[in-house]
Amino acid sequence: MRTLARVAFLAGSAGSAMLLAQVTLPAPHGEFAVGRTALFWADQSRLEDAIPEANKPREIAAFFYYPAVANGEPAQYFPGLAGLESAPETRVLRLQFGGAWPTVAAGAVRTHAYIEP
Repeated sequence: MRTLARVAFLAGSAGSAMLLAQVTLPAPHGEFAVGRTALFWADQSRLEDAIPEANKPREIAAFFYYPAVANGEPAQYFPGLAGLESAPETRVLRLQFGGAWPTVAAGAVRTHAYIEP
């Protein structure tokens, strides 16, 4: 029984390590680097549908990508998730990303886009 528990622990540990390994998205094709900016809005006239019990205004995030010059730090794949992995607001994101959620939430996905200076 002890051996089985050790094997299960090791298999679980290896699986977690694989899920949280750093992932790099494919590089874009073309002559320009990719820039990215993020905008966040809140609609004060409506409550958030995803978690109505929170009684918070509806929020939306939009990421804009555009041709740019490669300089500065690469952009995070999904900024602002650090520390929010288990927050109720991320319930929809967890469903959308499925098994990739731990990797995305940990900030382990690398992009080729650059943050707007």
